[in-house]
Amino acid sequence: MNSKKVRLRFFTLLSLFLLAACGGGSSSRSADEPDEPTDSAAPSTTASPAGGSYTAPQSVTLTCDDGAGLGCGSTYFTTDGNDPDTSSSVYASTISISLDGTTVLKFFSVDGAGNAEPISSATYEIDSMPPSTTASPAGGSYTAPQSVTLTCDDGAGFGCGSTYF
Repeated sequence: MNSKKVRLRFFTLLSLFLLAACGGGSSSRSADEPDEPTDSAAPSTTASPAGGSYTAPQSVTLTCDDGAGLGCGSTYFTTDGNDPDTSSSVYASTISISLDGTTVLKFFSVDGAGNAEPISSATYEIDSMPPSTTASPAGGSYTAPQSVTLTCDDGAGFGCGSTYF
């Protein structure tokens, strides 16, 4: 054998040995196995309908979106204005906002990888009670013309808009 062939075989064997010793790009995974997914992004949760002023009770749906992540795990919420944590109520179905007045809904979700989003909030003002209007002086029989004042009272509601007569 000439010296060029010996050197070529030597370097080929040395290369194969070094490749095997250093891992050679091989993996404990077979070619058929997919790479393990990674998820470092937090999910995003929205409330529908959005917070606002309403004249009737609302049924609020919380929807979690984890994009291309591992999927949403649990959504936690409170309706008393306190910040929720993982020991708070777990969202399972629509949340009824029915009390007249102001309700602050706070919520957040955790995805399948354990990433938690920041707490979000939505404020709902419900005024389902109509205002009352009174006339002064009250209706009755008078011997002289009367100037009548109409006064609207909406209590703790959104206030009186217009009075029609």
